[in-house]
Amino acid sequence: MSIRILVTARDPGSAHQNKVFVQTCLGRDYELDFCAVVEGVAIQIFGNLSIKTSAVDLCTASQITISKKRLDRIFSEYSPDFALLGLSGIGYGIDELAREYCKSRGVPCGVIQDYWGYTGRFSLDTLPDYFFVLDEHAERLTRLKTNSKAHCIISGSPKHEAYQRHISHWISEKPLVCNREKSVVFIGQPSEISGILQNFKIFIRTINQLDCSCKLFFKPHPADYAHKHYYEVLLKSQNYDYEIISDSTSVEAVLCQADLVVTCFSTSGLDHNYLQLYAGTNLGQLVYLTIGRDIQLFIEQVVGEAGIPGAKGGMGTVCTTEQQLIDALQNCFSGLKSGYSESVKKCLGREGSPTQTIFKFLQSEIV
Repeated sequence: MSIRILVTARDPGSAHQNKVFVQTCLGRDYELDFCAVVEGVAIQIFGNLSIKTSAVDLCTASQITISKKRLDRIFSEYSPDFALLGLSGIGYGIDELAREYCKSRGVPCGVIQDYWGYTGRFSLDTLPDYFFVLDEHAERLTRLKTNSKAHCIISGSPKHEAYQRHISHWISEKPLVCNREKSVVFIGQPSEISGILQNFKIFIRTINQLDCSCKLFFKPHPADYAHKHYYEVLLKSQNYDYEIISDSTSVEAVLCQADLVVTCFSTSGLDHNYLQLYAGTNLGQLVYLTIGRDIQLFIEQVVGEAGIPGAKGGMGTVCTTEQQLIDALQNCFSGLKSGYSESVKKCLGREGSPTQTIFKFLQSEIV
């Protein structure tokens, strides 16, 4: 008999993670049955999944009561054995509401973590029952952040496991049209996060000081396209050709082609790590830009400690000063070998299937 799993998501990161888990399970004919309730950008992400999917809106006052009734009906009629929730960073929505329903109805629930120590908007009193985490370091940070309350299962990332099936296609896509020597891509994050806009301004000011043959590309966060004019004003103020990448363009294809990827602390950094792991050739370099106390404090609150966990071990260069950023840019433009691909292989060369690990856990613990 199949295990019935209710899946929720509202943030793009968790939506992609949960979607790939569902797709992989369906492709392997695991004895799992899925029903999804999604919100915001996750509605589009889940759009082509061959499972029953309902959309809700807990941000619009007139839709809150309707959405709650819809979720209540789904819990009653579908009667899930387990709920796979999303991890969301800002506000309140379907993930948090579904957690309340799980708690009141005795339905066990879990989340797939795609960033070390990240617990989303869940408080210590509303933590999901299980965290499926990347590795031992993620387990340590998650337990540290939750006062050892989080029950962690080291699974690895189902989303990144699936990269092996698509890497050749992404490498062949080549979505960046660049008539300069180097393509530099800045991956955005929600503008509401303290320090994000400040670091983008620093990036523009710093690269403007250098004389190099490059074109700048900016990929806004999927939930932040309404604010892209802030970035466009700054891009117009500098000396290089630039392009704002559309929402429909695959971020993985962009990451595969870019000579340099710059972001603050986006999960696209981890995406780039796994793309490098499976690419079979050297991709571009990866730089994390975290200048200023505001953004450093935010990262510490999200992760549980200072710094970028993924960059430890050489899987990226962290710049906390403008001089470090200048050095990183010059190293890229000069073609200096970084040892990045070797570091990725050393850190991410884990055996086993993350999806299978989670499935076996559900088989043994939930039914």
